[in-house]
Formats: sequence, C-alpha cells, structure tokens
Amino acid sequence: MRVQKVIAILVLLLVILIGAVDFYYSTPGGWYSRTRAQSIRVLETARTTNDLQSYEVLQGGAFVPLSNGSWIAIRYVERRSGAIYYCAIARDSAGSWFECDRLFDASLSEFWWELKMRQGMSAEEMRTIGIEPWTNVVTIGRTNSWHIPKLDELIPLALAPDLQSAHRELAKIGFTELQR
Repeated sequence: MRVQKVIAILVLLLVILIGAVDFYYSTPGGWYSRTRAQSIRVLETARTTNDLQSYEVLQGGAFVPLSNGSWIAIRYVERRSGAIYYCAIARDSAGSWFECDRLFDASLSEFWWELKMRQGMSAEEMRTIGIEPWTNVVTIGRTNSWHIPKLDELIPLALAPDLQSAHRELAKIGFTELQR
C-alpha cells in the first residue's frame, strides 16, 4: 500500500513537472525570449551577405540592401498554436541590432519578393539563394489590416540612402533598439 502511494505521488509530480514545462514553452514570454536568443545567434553566425539571405537565417524576414552598400537583415519567426506569437530581430551592416514584436505575417517575405522582382531577379534565381516564391503577386503586404504593415510602409526602408535613414524607417514600422 505504501509503495502505491509513493508511485502515485511520483506520477502526480511528473504530471505537474510536464505541465510546468509545457506552460513555459507555450507562453508568449517563454517562446519570445527563446526565439529572440535563437534569432540573435543565427544572425550573429551568418558570415556573408549570401548567408544572411538564406531562408534558414531569415525565415519569414527580409534582406534589405541599401544604395550605399549597407544592408539590414531581418529575421522573422512566428508560431501559430491557438494564439499567434511573433518575433522580428534585425541586424545591420554596422553591427546595430533591433527588435520588434509586431505581427508581420507574410508581409516581410512578400516585401523582399517585391524588391527582388523590381531588381529583375527571376523566380529561379531566387530559388538558388534559398527563397521559395509562392506567388508573384504581393497581397498580404498590401493589406488594409491595421496590425500588418502595408507594402507602402516597407518600401521606404528599401529606399533609405543610408543606415541612419533606414533606422528611422525601422522605427516607423515598430522596431526598437535591441537591448543585449
């Protein structure tokens, strides 16, 4: 009888532990802090601009080359499980870091698609650097939804002549300087 009580208590403790771990991994705060740390690591370890343009690095983000040779790489990750959790981390060529917890949905990747189309890159060329275009029509990026950026909000970032101007454009779409 005593052994059965001990086993029952151990099973109960195991269920509580599993529930606590599941709660930590499914809460927005726990998910965001882990995703934020992982995004920073991924952007830090990307050594070349080609690395930064790969899907593995950007996920649903964008690589934005500026006219003066500078660039901004934005990694965007979201998780949909009952609720939608999202995290965007940006790194620029000067070593500045930014973060945003705004829902971008597919607007960043469609924004990048639009930039590449404007530069004349074919869909096949896009696939060779790791972009898998699913459409040549920008739809979500042109949304009227208040919480997802419109393409018109994102284009000024690509037109910024330098990093200072690009930082101002990042701020307009919700990015703040990342505190590390």
